[in-house]
Amino acid sequence: MKVILAVALVALCFCAAADAENITGTCGDALHWSFTSNTGVLTISGTGPMWDFNDEQPGWYSYRNPLPAGVIGVGVIGSVVVGPGSSAGIKSVVIESGVTSIGDRAFASCTSLTDVAVSADVERIGVGAFAGDDSLQRVTLLGKDTVIGDSSQDVFTGCGESLILCGWSGSTAEAYAQAAHLTFERYIPSGQCGSGVNWSLNTETGVLTISGTGAMEDYTYTDHAPWYSLREGITSAVIEGGVTGIGDQAFMECAGLTSVSIADGVTAIGAGAFALSGLTQVTLPDGVAVIPDSAFAYCTSLTDVVLPPSVTVIDSYAFGGCAGLTGIVLPGSVASIGAGAFEYCTGLSDIILPDSLTSLGLAAFHACAGLESVTFPGSLTLVPDSAFYECASLSRVIIPESVTAIGDEAFRYCPCLTDVTLRNAETVIGEDVFADGADVTLRGYPGSTAEAYALGHSYITFVPFPAVLTSPDFALPEDLTRIEYEAFCGGNMTSVWIPDSVTFLGDRAFAECASLSQIRIPASVSEIPADLFESIDTAQLTIFGTPGSAAETYAAGAGIRFEAE
Repeated sequence: MKVILAVALVALCFCAAADAENITGTCGDALHWSFTSNTGVLTISGTGPMWDFNDEQPGWYSYRNPLPAGVIGVGVIGSVVVGPGSSAGIKSVVIESGVTSIGDRAFASCTSLTDVAVSADVERIGVGAFAGDDSLQRVTLLGKDTVIGDSSQDVFTGCGESLILCGWSGSTAEAYAQAAHLTFERYIPSGQCGSGVNWSLNTETGVLTISGTGAMEDYTYTDHAPWYSLREGITSAVIEGGVTGIGDQAFMECAGLTSVSIADGVTAIGAGAFALSGLTQVTLPDGVAVIPDSAFAYCTSLTDVVLPPSVTVIDSYAFGGCAGLTGIVLPGSVASIGAGAFEYCTGLSDIILPDSLTSLGLAAFHACAGLESVTFPGSLTLVPDSAFYECASLSRVIIPESVTAIGDEAFRYCPCLTDVTLRNAETVIGEDVFADGADVTLRGYPGSTAEAYALGHSYITFVPFPAVLTSPDFALPEDLTRIEYEAFCGGNMTSVWIPDSVTFLGDRAFAECASLSQIRIPASVSEIPADLFESIDTAQLTIFGTPGSAAETYAAGAGIRFEAE
């Protein structure tokens, strides 16, 4: 019988020790506790207040301290523990979000307890909650207004003066520490935000630092970044060298975030990474190839963006809603601009689309109310539907020969757009491209789709290109680069076509050309001598060229009529 009893007791103890690795119970109407005996971590979770324990012991009382060898812990069958080794005792306590109070004497006499972390949701810590915990070294209180007991020294009676309270500056924890003559440390939130990547927030300066090696994690609307609850206190972010990627929605809704420093080595930015933040300016490092969906969407204070030459794609809504953005230089590497990429950027006044651009998305510049001018590249083949819909300030556009189609409503509700040049005679023009009722002058080739479109819309006046653009009587060779001093002085030509290859015009190059009435000067010519047309009646002369070019400036200064080609 003794042998059978001994075997049964050993079996019971063995099973109980195995079961004791994760022991659970109830400590409030909607609260639960879980104790991991081999690590000594006691976790309180759930919602609402914790019970007080003035008249009875909490469920974890039997596990509060390590058990000496050969001692069976107090408890019911099924939760028996045997020391040593089967229970490390309670070494740390974690009070999770949702818990609103810590009960009276909840953790009293836990002599192995060294560390406690209390969430910001805890509104009250009960009398004697940590009394007699003489090994307690640090208690972190994240609530700024947590009520700590009924007097200045009753919660931590018997804990010793070496105890450190950690919390927010100006919090009740700081006031308690001063009254109880305890050491107070300002709380510095920190943690992991990727494999090998860490974060820390200086709550006094508002600087969030991301450090380590590798890429940050991605976050979502329901799984926020770990600093999300602290976002109101974040004013700047520093992403240090070694970090290679910024996660999706990492800084989303950080309204106080006005600046970010991104070290070289970051090559990827996540979707919505800075959306709805308070950024005022940003410089992206070389190596970033894609500005993804909504990366800076609705950063309404963003005024200045510097893109590196590595950027090839600006994705959908990347800068959508950035009303404060007044200008952006698109590098010559950008091949694609996505749908709505700059919609509602009402502060934009001009945009130069680079020669590398081959794809422009739907409504890319929709509702850019301040946009006055757009320069299209010769690489673009399509102006898509609603691309410049509701650009109320846009007054003139020149569509290059490369564009073979203009989508529906591409320039609709642009009431100031009165001058449109279409360089391709066969470009397909969609429905309702221009604003109804606006007096639009559409320039194109005779017999072109532009002329046919104008005939079908009473508010559009078609103006054919002048002869110099279609059949000049003196066309220069396409490989010509310079026209030297008095090269054509005294000639009898009436119209001259100078090709884009020409970059230099010499003094008096067309002086005394009495019959000259039309000349095309390309944008490749950056300087025009004052005496280029000396001894010519300039009242009969028209210069054709690109708006904003040296030719237009020269014409204005010399009182010569200028026509945009």
